[in-house]
Amino acid sequence: MTRDAMGRVVRQDVTDGVTTRGVMRRFDGRGLPVQEMGAAGVAAWDALPPGASDADREAVWNQYSTRSGYDQAGRLVWSQLPTGELTRHFYDIDGQERWL
Repeated sequence: MTRDAMGRVVRQDVTDGVTTRGVMRRFDGRGLPVQEMGAAGVAAWDALPPGASDADREAVWNQYSTRSGYDQAGRLVWSQLPTGELTRHFYDIDGQERWL
């Protein structure tokens, strides 16, 4: 497990004894996760050459990550899969998530 300076888990590798799968995360200034890559993204990241450019690294994040957005209260208001599929989240006046 790898943590950033704020103690947040930015990479976690899990193994079942045969296969290792990784997850990587990016956080915004409030500490909320705004991008997450699963096993395919982590494998692509690990396949980058040692001298990969920032643009190459960003391209992996853009291709493989699920992105998330939050409102001022820190509630998840949308998430977008790497395929482009968008899910919106709505809340009632009490801050409880509601489905339309």
